Amino acid sequence: MASLSLRGHTGNVLCLALSPGSNPTQARVASGGEDGVARIWDAGTGKCVRGLRNDTQGQDCASLCWQGEDLVYASFGQEVKLFDLRTNTSPVLMNSKSICARPAEDDINNIAVNERGTFLATADDSGAVVVTDLRTNRPFKRFRSGHNNLATSVRFHPTRPWEVWSSSMDCTVRRWDFSRGSVTQAFNMAETEIPQPSPTSQTINPPFVHAIEFHTTTGIAAAGLGDGSIALFSPPSPQPQSKRRKNNNSNNMGDSTSYSLGARLEGGHTWAVTALTFPRLAPATGMPRLISGSLDGSLLTWAINQSSSSSSTSTIPALPTTIPKHRVTTTRKIDCMAALPPMNDESVVLLIGGPLNPSSNINSTPAPGGLAPPRDGDIEAYIVQL
Repeated sequence: MASLSLRGHTGNVLCLALSPGSNPTQARVASGGEDGVARIWDAGTGKCVRGLRNDTQGQDCASLCWQGEDLVYASFGQEVKLFDLRTNTSPVLMNSKSICARPAEDDINNIAVNERGTFLATADDSGAVVVTDLRTNRPFKRFRSGHNNLATSVRFHPTRPWEVWSSSMDCTVRRWDFSRGSVTQAFNMAETEIPQPSPTSQTINPPFVHAIEFHTTTGIAAAGLGDGSIALFSPPSPQPQSKRRKNNNSNNMGDSTSYSLGARLEGGHTWAVTALTFPRLAPATGMPRLISGSLDGSLLTWAINQSSSSSSTSTIPALPTTIPKHRVTTTRKIDCMAALPPMNDESVVLLIGGPLNPSSNINSTPAPGGLAPPRDGDIEAYIVQL
């Protein structure tokens, strides 16, 4: 059962993003939805503190991200708008100017800003991935190719400044070197064999890739797939300084800089995995924790153990086998989620958005105390064990 509901959107919530300066006692979350509005929430009180509105009506707010504490980027249709929360004290900020000199080829599904706030990456329905230089508002370099279907997610690598990853409904995950405008590695999930498919897996569903996420400390990458599984990618092993200098002077990516497909987590979700997050935990915690959300309405916690070797690749088995550590059943088909900073390393509060799940048998009558029943546009908070 949800511990808190944030009510304000009149359409399904499509995206959630946590402010980078949030802490366990003060957390701000940005949300966007099918009503074409973005909102800023005080997660501690559950109150909406600002509204961000696009001047053009009828466009979903499909994705948003923060740059620092006061700048919020939000995508509407084929454009990305920038909202500066410092501009005035009005409860609603309006913006009609796109920060990109050229609109996307089709509706944008996902955006990301690099850590220094100098580049913006977009993934759109045409399959295009574009990196815009925020100092000029123009595309930095034209990529030589694109995905063959909708591009669903895009992320900057946490430690490689010229690398961006993308996912697509063409069942692939791609690594891009956007300084060169080229693909350095591609993983086709449709061609990846699963030794022992789980009986609960949606084996008839294609492994469309809906979401990707990084663990910022280890460099592990995770991808949520349409068949209900999660692909984990192992980062390359650390190199001696002399070898690293040699590779940096070479145009060949080579095995020493290649990721490998480490594992497929199965047996948990029965529908597409649409949202992933690695909660911020203390370094002493040990194994990274991955939380996954699915259209089946479940939130699962996985313990990931990265065992390094002297070779260029490493394995990432799930522990204890491929069974999730904890499960939470929600009332929604999960489209997006954001993990609040945890008070401890045992549990985390997770905000989720998405349409109500008809199979959850929600009572439409008010609950005792006058609490209204859940609606499609609500954001719900759940306590998830780590």
